[in-house]
Amino acid sequence: MADVVSFIYWSGETWWDRVHDDATTPVEPESPLDDPDLLPRDAPIAQFVWRLIADGGSHLAAHHKWFTAPGSGIWLKPSTTLGRTAAVCAARAIYVLAGSTRAERRVRALQLMNDEAAGLISYTVDMVKRGDVGATALAEEAEAYRDEVGDMLEEAGMKRGSKKTDTDLLSDAAEHFDPGKQSEARRQLEMLWRMGSATAHGRSFTWDTGLEDRPHEEQLVAAWSIPAQLLEIAWDQWSKLRVRQ
Repeated sequence: MADVVSFIYWSGETWWDRVHDDATTPVEPESPLDDPDLLPRDAPIAQFVWRLIADGGSHLAAHHKWFTAPGSGIWLKPSTTLGRTAAVCAARAIYVLAGSTRAERRVRALQLMNDEAAGLISYTVDMVKRGDVGATALAEEAEAYRDEVGDMLEEAGMKRGSKKTDTDLLSDAAEHFDPGKQSEARRQLEMLWRMGSATAHGRSFTWDTGLEDRPHEEQLVAAWSIPAQLLEIAWDQWSKLRVRQ
């Protein structure tokens, strides 16, 4: 337990530095992530992946600053919403980076973009119905984005609707833990997903779980052990692939 707690503290401080250090983002020419084939909207794949990693790392860093502030401490329910976001960001980055070739990493990024496009289109439907200013233009842009992603997927030999959901990605991410720890990682990710979702949506039963009756160190580990480890896996993959082999 003490080693895990120390790792979480170290991760919080380290991710604050990583997210704010410009030296962590450049991709060397001819490295695996230096892909000349761009994603939709002319986005380099390295930019797409780094945004995922940085978003996850910034959530851990923000929690660390709050947790270690004078007079503060662990509040498990809000911590799980932050940890859930960090885990999802890390899992999405890991999925892309785990591709064995540039072509496979590109397809995986397109699958995530397809999921994003579907969510954006769903969001614009209500805006158009309400007659919000600019809603029609935004809806058209979202559909054009989806179509561009679909075209690129078809060119790569995939179905236009191919995508990966967050729950799929979290389950896949557990496979990157040591074989003896995968089952427990998957269980903790499911708990984090459900607890974080329930808290984010204001479900009152989260007060009755008994989780916040445990010692503070146990609560910290419950909220951040797995997300911090996933972020470190993503960081290791990123650090390896952004330099020339």
